[in-house]
Amino acid sequence: MDCACAVPIDCGEETTWGARHVQHAGKDHVCCECGSKILKGSEYFFHTCFGDGIRNYKVCLDCQTVIWKFFDNGWIFTQVWDDLAYYLDDHWADDLPSNCISQLSSVARAKVCDILQRYQEGS
Repeated sequence: MDCACAVPIDCGEETTWGARHVQHAGKDHVCCECGSKILKGSEYFFHTCFGDGIRNYKVCLDCQTVIWKFFDNGWIFTQVWDDLAYYLDDHWADDLPSNCISQLSSVARAKVCDILQRYQEGS
């Protein structure tokens, strides 16, 4: 990663990756991170993990850009946005490196900016 954007997350249990790859949706799916629709025919990231059983996760490309930029040391599926909001509020709310945000997809960038704005309005 080329900026200091890594969120330090304790992922708890050991997980072994089975597969991480781009899929083309054969039907509509739901992103496990943001809950948005992954429409039939669009691309998404498909993750298979082995830990406490086999688990599959479908992640939209916008959430995947957040994972790449902010969670290069690991993340907990279904908690990316909550973990990011917590970390932004406590550590980067007033001083997030602009190159961290600029490298996100436009949708992901808007969500991160929304988190920052809510923090600033609540301060």
